[in-house]
Amino acid sequence: MADYHFNEKISLPFEKVYEWQKAIYMAAGMSEEDASVVADHLVMADARGVYSHGILRTSIYTSRLEKGGTDPKAQPSIKKQFGATALVDGNNAMGMVAAKKGMDLAIELAKTYGTSAVSVTGSNHLGTCAYYAQQATREHMIGICWTINCGNIMAPWGGAERQLGNNPFAMAVPCFHRTQTATPPPTRRRGIGERYGPSATIRATGSP
Repeated sequence: MADYHFNEKISLPFEKVYEWQKAIYMAAGMSEEDASVVADHLVMADARGVYSHGILRTSIYTSRLEKGGTDPKAQPSIKKQFGATALVDGNNAMGMVAAKKGMDLAIELAKTYGTSAVSVTGSNHLGTCAYYAQQATREHMIGICWTINCGNIMAPWGGAERQLGNNPFAMAVPCFHRTQTATPPPTRRRGIGERYGPSATIRATGSP
């Protein structure tokens, strides 16, 4: 679990938080089905200790929905499909809705071809990559999900200027007699809401 420090901690049942989150996104204009996808994603992120991608992001997401940056009614569509590959257009929907559509399609294609690769464009912030990789394990498949950030937030090793995005990815593997394994290794050391120490910062010269 990440090193988080809060002024106050309040413990709530996951079911209660899920219903609260779903109600928020429905009030923002999303359908019950799509709001459920977003709510489940955020609550699961918090359950895994990835607080930077949990309900902490509610104000960011709802602000985008209210200002028209994200379309609450948009539905992803399959733009192209050839064999085991496909391209999904998110049509500016919530990232979770578009990414789930992409992985659902990837699973469907893999059942036919043994493997698949699906790209998603025209989307928004998808949350945690591990969530979608784990979708595949529930179908007894290995799942891999990655995304490319739109903004450069990190300096390359030894550099001092922002040149790289976080570009997170995740891999999940089904296990026969144990809990499924998911590894979401981001390329940065800390996320939103986490405390930055000396090991996660650099000097103007590029040295730690």
